[in-house]
Amino acid sequence: MLLAWASSEGEVCRRGQHGPRCAGDADCAGVEYCVRCARSGFCTDVPLPGGGTPRRDGKMDCGEGVPLCGVLTLETGYGGGYYHHAHPSVHGLWPQVGEYGSSACIPPRVSAASPTRLYPCYAAPAAERAHQAPAL
Repeated sequence: MLLAWASSEGEVCRRGQHGPRCAGDADCAGVEYCVRCARSGFCTDVPLPGGGTPRRDGKMDCGEGVPLCGVLTLETGYGGGYYHHAHPSVHGLWPQVGEYGSSACIPPRVSAASPTRLYPCYAAPAAERAHQAPAL
């Protein structure tokens, strides 16, 4: 159920206190000192780090002036096939582009060369390594 609240005259956002109830940023627009609707469902005077705004559509918003953002994905090891292993591991870093968010798709600038080394924190047991990094 989606509910919307109208701001009563005199409502404001104060540091360390809930502002008026909200269902989205639009509900906080025009409320004195409020900058956005927090996940708690209350207007707040606290901006998000980087100036981004929350997205209630499931997409990631990198924020103003931040061209690249993403999700660090981990594997538990409980999956099947390549995803079944004894220890949790890093699966990948996925920029949130297109339907997933506002990130730009920016290729690495340091080098176009293939990797030559696998750092220990990413290393899988030898049996799994051929799938993980066949060139190393």
